Amino acid sequence: MAAGVPVLVSRACGAAELVVEGISGFTFDPRDPAALAQAIGRAVGDAGRLGEAGRASISCASAHAFGEGLLAAIRLGSARRARGLGVAGHLLRL
Repeated sequence: MAAGVPVLVSRACGAAELVVEGISGFTFDPRDPAALAQAIGRAVGDAGRLGEAGRASISCASAHAFGEGLLAAIRLGSARRARGLGVAGHLLRL
């Protein structure tokens, strides 16, 4: 999605929730070759629009956004430990 191309995601892989059906790509039943072929045909037919929608929808999941979220979690954990929140504080030894 970040590359700006449509995505085809198996409904069995656990990432299908990232796809907005017909907007950023398509999902398919991995046991149904005809469903995969249909998804490929639909994606090729509208690759530009699907790719741009996918890029926009995943933009909040950049490496920078991940790093910012991780840093915020570390700071929160450190603040809680400093306040001595019992067991939770011990679990968050940072």
